[in-house]
Formats: sequence, C-alpha cells, structure tokens
Amino acid sequence: MWGFADVAASAHGDLPEGARVYGYFPPSSHLVVSADRVDAHGFMDAAPHRADLPATYNAYVRTEADPVYDAATEAEQMLLRPLFFTVVAAR
Repeated sequence: MWGFADVAASAHGDLPEGARVYGYFPPSSHLVVSADRVDAHGFMDAAPHRADLPATYNAYVRTEADPVYDAATEAEQMLLRPLFFTVVAAR
C-alpha cells in the first residue's frame, strides 16, 4: 500500500533514523529494505526479491526534499499520488 513511514533504524550513513519517507509498503509494522542509490531526495530498495518490480514500487521519497509534501495532507497524498504514476505509465 502507498503511504508514509519513518526510518526506525538505518545502517546507511546518508539515510538517518527518523527520516520520513513516502513509498510502497507491505501491510505490516516494519519493512526491511536494502537501501541503494541513497541521496537527499530518497532511495531505492535493491532487495533481490523486489528486482522484477517496476522501479516505482522500489522508490522511496524523503519528505524533507519533496516540494509537494505537506504533513497536513498526508491522507490525500496517499490516496491521490499513486494516480500520477498510473497516468505517466499509460503514456
């Protein structure tokens, strides 16, 4: 499901604990990722079992670097933001 989460623990120097991210998450309390291509904007999950998924499902955006992020509209973003990917993929 699409949503927001906080990094609970991190072994990557460029991905601090407490960072808030948007992306595709399983319906669970935690997700362990293999963070790759980490920068100020986000990261990719490079876990081998997710390699065949479209890149959109493996990308996580850091909210502090996201110009459209607003904590007050997280619910609306979770509902509407995935539609953007659908429109782009259909082109």
